[in-house]
Amino acid sequence: MKKSLTFLSCLVIPAMFLQAQEAFAPVKSGKLWGYINTSGQYVVEPKFAQAWQFSEGLASARTGKLYGYIDKTGAFRIPEQFIRAEMFCEGLARVRPEGSNDQWGYINSSGTIIIPPRFDGAQDFSEGVAAVKVGKLWGYIDQNGKWLIEPKFEHAEPFHNGLARIKTDQKVGFLNQNGEMVIEPKFDNARDFSEGLARIRVDKTWGFINTKGILVIPATFEYAGFFSEGLACVRQDGKWGYINTRGDWIIEPTIQKVSGVAEWSNNRYASELMIAATSEDKQWGFLDLLGNIVIPFQWVKVEPFNYGLAAVYNGTLWGFVNKQGTLVLPYQFENIRSFSK
Repeated sequence: MKKSLTFLSCLVIPAMFLQAQEAFAPVKSGKLWGYINTSGQYVVEPKFAQAWQFSEGLASARTGKLYGYIDKTGAFRIPEQFIRAEMFCEGLARVRPEGSNDQWGYINSSGTIIIPPRFDGAQDFSEGVAAVKVGKLWGYIDQNGKWLIEPKFEHAEPFHNGLARIKTDQKVGFLNQNGEMVIEPKFDNARDFSEGLARIRVDKTWGFINTKGILVIPATFEYAGFFSEGLACVRQDGKWGYINTRGDWIIEPTIQKVSGVAEWSNNRYASELMIAATSEDKQWGFLDLLGNIVIPFQWVKVEPFNYGLAAVYNGTLWGFVNKQGTLVLPYQFENIRSFSK
């Protein structure tokens, strides 16, 4: 019998429908990870040493030292055999099997090795193509493992809207799947396109280019996040604010900090019309897209809204609030990850 968490309301839906339709989040209770749905019910009891989000119906998890893939009942569909096991993207997942000499390959959802481990680095498939590393250089392969673009880059990232970010001679540019350089490598740093714009760094300041490589928002910011829901966070004079795709200030730079300070984190964006931010006394709350406080600053940490819920941390445990700021899933988790389907 499934154990239920304490929550304010529960919609009674057949379990098979819930598993097929609802989003699940990995949560840590004690020393073990399990999965809850957005009503707070455990759909997979805590039994894993580590567990990650679902993607294409499967999630990477482990009970010992090696990873396998579970389905939404918590049963292993692909046995534990990988040192690393990433999310499925376009039917394939990149893995480092035990005994592969730290080489990456790709499997399908049945666990069959489609592209044998032979790469020193690998990215997820996107738009039918994956960036992979051989020795010190990166190139691109198709879903059969055939080279589309031979390894010749210092770094390479996945394709988004027909363009991929690459680095050569210490400069960053963008190419298409034919290997043609659409935007010449001339930037000191850059990130992927989002909502038609990519953030780029020239010397020490950041701005934004369009898909033709034209600088449409001047590089005047100390740092810049990507666009989401029409807004991007930027830092000026040590304070954070939000601009629109024309570069106009929507929220003036008065915010001490926005959620997610690490470059690899995506938490700086507007999510479900809400922005996570912190006050001068380092308490976290949420703003709307005009910068108005809609959920008061009161938490040690927060995560962005996802499927109508945001994870909040009171200094001891994590819980979840709704967009009214009501604690709908009480503080009870040692750690959490975002909801996914």
